[in-house]
Amino acid sequence: MNIPNLSLSVAESLLRSQSAKTGARAAARPQFTVAISREVGALGSTIAREIGRRLECPVYDREIVEKVAEDLKKPASEIRDLDERPTFWIEDWIIGLARKDIVSADTYLRHLVAAMRGVAELGRCVIVGRGAPRILPPERTVRVRLIADRADRIANISKQRQCSERDAAEWVDRVEKERTEFALRSFGADPADPHQYDLVLNTSRLSVHECAEVVIQAFLRMEARAGQQVALVKPGGS
Repeated sequence: MNIPNLSLSVAESLLRSQSAKTGARAAARPQFTVAISREVGALGSTIAREIGRRLECPVYDREIVEKVAEDLKKPASEIRDLDERPTFWIEDWIIGLARKDIVSADTYLRHLVAAMRGVAELGRCVIVGRGAPRILPPERTVRVRLIADRADRIANISKQRQCSERDAAEWVDRVEKERTEFALRSFGADPADPHQYDLVLNTSRLSVHECAEVVIQAFLRMEARAGQQVALVKPGGS
């Protein structure tokens, strides 16, 4: 029996419906977003905060998880267990038999997509991880992938988590695997595929400031171009 990927079908349906609803508003007033995908330990959150500071716009990283928890009226700690982690439909079914109040992976995914689309519609913002480059409309999103040498990523995590490099290496490998499987099961996309992005930046070669500068310049140019295109199609535009 071929069991369908429930999360993927839910995501595709949501993306189609959200695109239809927001299409008219996008044509009238383009709102641009930076969506960051990152390897574990590649300083994704740090660079996102720097971009947000310089653009003077909000940054959503774990804040997205907190928003989903608020919408579901659940403790954030419960939702974090689902954050960027793969689950199987059979796991949801078995757990659901035991606990009727449990949040399923598909419920989490629906609210995740809605939360990301919602904050992106409010105006300029930066969203980190959780399939954002896949979820948000490419015509209004600067899609960024941050990578780094494994040794540098391990060193970053060791410093961040205040643990040994051995423990950091195990953590990097485990979380990277979880994030990859989450993206594959939820959106049918490997986050390591460079064709999904407008920019791929190596944080072993570029500083936080330099990465932020590259992203901001691309963001401003793409935002300006979109605004010009909207002006051209308005009645009476020349």
